Amino acid sequence: MDLTRENMLTALEAAEAGPTEQEIADAPTLNPWRLELWSDHFRLYGICDDHPEIVDRHVTTSPLLALDADKGWARSRSRWYKVGGDFQTTEPEKKSEILAEVDQALAALRFRVRAGLQSTH
Repeated sequence: MDLTRENMLTALEAAEAGPTEQEIADAPTLNPWRLELWSDHFRLYGICDDHPEIVDRHVTTSPLLALDADKGWARSRSRWYKVGGDFQTTEPEKKSEILAEVDQALAALRFRVRAGLQSTH
């Protein structure tokens, strides 16, 4: 996906709305998976099935825009992913807390990106 202003706005809107049933049905699956902080973005790493462009099953996503592990989905800049129940972390007792903090950070990221895109026009 080219990162044009329009494509990024479309990805942001999709992330905030959540996937349609068809989008999640068509999405590649990551399971097991884990969160990674890379530069100033979160991304996912895991074993992937049915990725339309990557043959290697070990996949690292483009930067995340949204994640709802309870509903089983994630939105990167380029696509939707189904995320399975096997979220791996070094602190399993804090999974809910970690996911809540990531959700807040992703909401803040979407706000900053949208503000930056709107200030350029």
